[in-house]
Amino acid sequence: MTSFTDIYSRKEVQIPTWLSFAVVIVVVVFVSIVFFRSEPPSSRATKKVIKNVEVTNLSSSQVAIFWQTEQKEPGWIAYGSQENKLNQIALDERDFQDSKTARLTHYVILKNLTPSNEYFFKLVNNKELIANPEGRAFSLSTLPRTSRVSNLKPAYGKVTDSNGAPLDNVIVLLSANNAYLLSALSKASGEWLIPLNYIIDKKTGALKVLSKDEVIKIELFSDNGNRSSVQTNISNLSPLPETIILGKNYNLNKKENVLSVTDDKRVKIEILFPRENAIVPGSTPLIRGTGIPNSNLSAVVTDTKKDATVKTKIGGDGFWSISLASPLSAGKHTLTVRTPDTNGKETLLTRNFSIAKSGEQVLGEATGAAIPTASPSPTIIANTTPTPPVSGVNTSLLVFSSLSLVTIGMWLLVFAL
Repeated sequence: MTSFTDIYSRKEVQIPTWLSFAVVIVVVVFVSIVFFRSEPPSSRATKKVIKNVEVTNLSSSQVAIFWQTEQKEPGWIAYGSQENKLNQIALDERDFQDSKTARLTHYVILKNLTPSNEYFFKLVNNKELIANPEGRAFSLSTLPRTSRVSNLKPAYGKVTDSNGAPLDNVIVLLSANNAYLLSALSKASGEWLIPLNYIIDKKTGALKVLSKDEVIKIELFSDNGNRSSVQTNISNLSPLPETIILGKNYNLNKKENVLSVTDDKRVKIEILFPRENAIVPGSTPLIRGTGIPNSNLSAVVTDTKKDATVKTKIGGDGFWSISLASPLSAGKHTLTVRTPDTNGKETLLTRNFSIAKSGEQVLGEATGAAIPTASPSPTIIANTTPTPPVSGVNTSLLVFSSLSLVTIGMWLLVFAL
């Protein structure tokens, strides 16, 4: 016979102990997989098309890196001297720490590097780390410290849009046959300058000697996708004989593409270089212009020590240039040119410019030559790994669900015991 005590003290549901332990174990395994796996769920490396990864201007202490993306997005670089420890950050030269602009072209300079040292880097685009096609970091080696430089004048020119407005922040890449790339950014005036102190042979790693007929290729890239390609030779680099209109291609080795002055009625009498208020590197600036073919020309350059006076004859092609016998002192100078026009009347032109002080930055960083230990391909499909966990799963939901399962399991265990 059943007593009232037996009826009210009996458990309504009896859960086997082994089942409770099984539930707890399943919960623990689930939580471990979600939170302690080596990779976040669905955070596998994706494929991203990156074009023209170029290591340029490599010297003993710095390097400029250029790349392109298919869509506009912010870009910077994570780098370091150990492949598994990329703990330094370098921003695009046109960006600020709190203001990064989405771009198609990216240009980052790594500074204060150690000579003869290997460095590793990955590109960062839209919060993704971009490695080479094998999934490893890109690498490069800085040059040893050396005092050997070429005696070539810097390459410089100007870039504008189709309306003649100067373009700034255009990336300019310069290459010679079997030599590593050099680069620069154009300034607000549209002018760009690339020193030719270090042109390094790819095969030997030594300073490359260029002949006056050496073929030079220049490419210019803007953020809106426009680009220009210029083919010329070493004698046409200081400066380029034409202003580049972005979007057009040029072959300046062909005479028909050079400024035509065969018709005297269309001739412009002007000073091409130096530009007005330009800051010129070195102490012997290039002074060049156009005038009436075969006419006489005299030029005076003011200087604190002694004014320089030069007389010359304008060439049959309408171009003239003068070289000063003595170097100019640092500071401001005025160039005055006198030459007759088509009617024989004297024309007076003046131009103000400055000679940069020793070590002063002019239109860009001093450049070196690029010697990457592994040359990236012009177009690569790079492995990209999201820097934050990108799982495609609501993390808050996972945490709530896991905690709920743990709680249920613990209660089941208590009731079973």
